[in-house]
Amino acid sequence: MDLFQTIGRGMEKAFDRVKDTSQRAKYSAKMYSNRSKLKIQKMEVEEQINRLYQDLGQAYYDYVEVKTEENQEKIREVMVKIDEQKEILKAIENQIRLHKFKEEAEEVEKRCPYCNEPIEDKDQYCSHCGQSIEETKVFERGIFVDNVEILTKMCPNCGNQLSVHAKYCNRCGLNMEKY
Repeated sequence: MDLFQTIGRGMEKAFDRVKDTSQRAKYSAKMYSNRSKLKIQKMEVEEQINRLYQDLGQAYYDYVEVKTEENQEKIREVMVKIDEQKEILKAIENQIRLHKFKEEAEEVEKRCPYCNEPIEDKDQYCSHCGQSIEETKVFERGIFVDNVEILTKMCPNCGNQLSVHAKYCNRCGLNMEKY
């Protein structure tokens, strides 16, 4: 019975990983689609602003040629439209930055502090090198410089060796205060 339970647990874990991977892929595709739509909207707004600048140039030319109240009002109207489109453009650019920030935050995957291979959040042991992950939340070891031991920790994201007092990894930028 133990053999079948072990096989069953192994299959359960494999199915969970497949399910997690498919959900991540679906979410990534949705994020990419949303960001692409925002970029298209941004291009359309930029084109609209360029057309308005052309209209503004024409209105100014008409005003210089014949200084009428009507031509002056047309200039004001076009300038207001340009300002409105610029505000819309700023909002779209902020949404693009937000999407990019979310994507970058999710791209940080957990890695084994011993071999730097990708691992799952719920893994207790690395499937590549066999080391216990639970013991290495803050992986510390000493380096000797001029016969003085300096305590260090390893970045769980990129494997870079850092001072135990480092707040961020100087290679990948990971916030080390969480580890």
